[in-house]
This record gives sequence, structure tokens and C-alpha cells, in this order.
Amino acid sequence: MGARMDDIAEYDEEISKPLAPSHNDLKSSIQPELLKRFSSKVIIMEPMSKRDYIEMIPRFAEVLPAACRGLFSKLAREQAAQAHKDMISMRFFQEVLTQTLTADVASPVPPERPKPNPIG
Repeated sequence: MGARMDDIAEYDEEISKPLAPSHNDLKSSIQPELLKRFSSKVIIMEPMSKRDYIEMIPRFAEVLPAACRGLFSKLAREQAAQAHKDMISMRFFQEVLTQTLTADVASPVPPERPKPNPIG
């Protein structure tokens, strides 16, 4: 059985929040088969900022089929603040894509219109 967060985190008694476990604590608590499957390195990433969520929306939308871009962008913009609050990170974009692909097609959001080319 794996270690619980309580087992590997130390607590700062003044604020009573768990401190982030060390790299070695994390590595030693991950089951060996997961290390072999994914990597022998554990990378701790900073949480995404609100700006990160907003800046990633068009980057994901541009690689989607045109019929999905508008709804994906709309849903992502509407839910980005809550995703940041919940610290969902990249999983947020998977969830929005799922919502987009399973949306009721009876009331689609029109795709974003391409911007006119100023050169002609």
C-alpha cells in the first residue's frame, strides 16, 4: 500500500497546512511500476496561473476542427477562473474538450470567424 500524504508531508504548526514533500519523499512513495512506466524522475511543477489558463485556450483551440473551436473557446473562458481556483491544471483542457465533443448539437456555438488578412 502506498504512503498517504499525511505520512510524507510535514506540517507547519503556525499555519497548520502541509508543507510540500521533498523530491526524495515523493520518489520513495511512488510504486516502482509507475516509475518504470513513466520515468525515474519526479518533476514538481508550479500551479498554473490564471494567465496561463487564458493563454492556453487559443493554443488548444487552433488545433481543433473548425466546428469545435468556438464552443471549446467559449466553455474554456467561462470555466477558467474556477479551474484555476480548483488547481486543475492541464486536466482542465481535457475536461473542456470532452464537454465540447459531447455537447448537444441542437444548440451549437458558431465557430470563431477567421480574422481578415490585412495583406489581402
